[in-house]
Amino acid sequence: MRDRVWVPRQALAEGDLPPVCVRTGRPADGLVPIRFRPVPAWTWLLLPFGVLPFLVANLFAGELVVGDVPVTRSVVDHHHRWRGRGLWLGIAAVVGVGLAVLGSSPWVAGLAVACGLTSLGILAWRWATWITVKTDRNGLWVRLSGVDGAFAQAVADGGYGVP
Repeated sequence: MRDRVWVPRQALAEGDLPPVCVRTGRPADGLVPIRFRPVPAWTWLLLPFGVLPFLVANLFAGELVVGDVPVTRSVVDHHHRWRGRGLWLGIAAVVGVGLAVLGSSPWVAGLAVACGLTSLGILAWRWATWITVKTDRNGLWVRLSGVDGAFAQAVADGGYGVP
C-alpha cells in the first residue's frame, strides 16, 4: 500500500527532502526531477466544449511546479528502461502507419496499431504507478501520493508539518 505526504513546495523545489527513496523506502542514491502542472478544478467545466479548450486553459491557468525527489539508482534505471520501450514502440507505430499507407498492407497496419496501443499502455501504466502530485490552494504545499511508507515516515520525522 502506498502513502501520501505533504511537503513544502520550497523543499521539493530545492530537493531538500529526506534521503529515502520515494518508491522503495531504501536509502536514496540521488534525485530525479519531476515536473507537473496542477490542473485547476474550474478547467474541467470546459471539457464539454472540447478537449482543445480544456488543454489550452490548463496550459495557461496552471503554474508549472518543478522539483527533485530522492530515488535509488534501480528506480531511475527502471523508469528509463520503460520510457525507452514506450518511445521505441511509439516510433514503430508511426513508421508502421507510414509503411501501411504507402504499401496498403493491412498486416503492417495491424502491427502499427498494436505497437501504438502498447506504447499508450506503457505510458498510462507509468503515469498510474509513478508519484502523483497536487498542490494546496495557496500553492505553498505539495502532496506526493504513491510514496513508500518509509519515505512518508521520514517526512513526518523531518518535522515538515502539514498544510
